[in-house]
Amino acid sequence: MSKRIVSIAFAGLCAALLSGPLSAEDGHGGRNNKEHWRGRFDRMKKELNLTDEQDKKLKEHRKTHRKKAEALHEERRMKKEALRGELEKSEMDKGKIQSIHGELKSIDGKLADHRLEGILAVSEILTPEQRKKFHEKMRAKKGKKRGHDKEGREKKRERPKDAD
Repeated sequence: MSKRIVSIAFAGLCAALLSGPLSAEDGHGGRNNKEHWRGRFDRMKKELNLTDEQDKKLKEHRKTHRKKAEALHEERRMKKEALRGELEKSEMDKGKIQSIHGELKSIDGKLADHRLEGILAVSEILTPEQRKKFHEKMRAKKGKKRGHDKEGREKKRERPKDAD
């Protein structure tokens, strides 16, 4: 179970490192998203003691990875829209609905494969020590999130319903 949590945390940070800013809307205390992400990457560069070459490789990888991920997400969005449209019709075509659903599952598989490819690519750029430090940071960050660990879920269950 612990390995799975570490893997999920690593995947999450890799996704964050790889995805980069998807928009430049205001947020995060008045800064735009681009500045927010740049700050996160700069902190990570310092904390992991990345070389300039590693930083350059990660930026290049993030750029190409993001383009493909955006295309897959757009394809998925369009298929979900098509599925919603079919489900809302008064005369549903079960075969068409199942076909679109199958295409959605295929896209989800492609997205999962793409995430894994990104994780593996980032792992090749980082040294074993950097990967270890990265995992530790992710584990610590994940532990701070309320309700995302086993104890948090148990505490949630134990709370009386009228406490909310």
